[in-house]
Amino acid sequence: MGLAQFKLFLQSGNAWLYLAGEGLLASLAGHLAYYYALKSGEASRVTPVTAAYPVVTVLLVCLLLGEKLTWSKVVGVLLIVAGVILLKK
Repeated sequence: MGLAQFKLFLQSGNAWLYLAGEGLLASLAGHLAYYYALKSGEASRVTPVTAAYPVVTVLLVCLLLGEKLTWSKVVGVLLIVAGVILLKK
């Protein structure tokens, strides 16, 4: 077991409650939003938009975690955005 996993294992009871609550609420909110979107639109258009989460991930890790924005990440984000735009038309 690595150091990071060991630290997580030793967290206090409150930390475990927060982790469990966050996981439950995030999953519930995500599924509700996804099913509402499917109910409101065509699945062939809704699913690619909801699967564009790597764009949000790249933006957040660059802003919050200070990761460098590389050309491969920029190209990947642009391809995802282009695909979503093509499906929206």
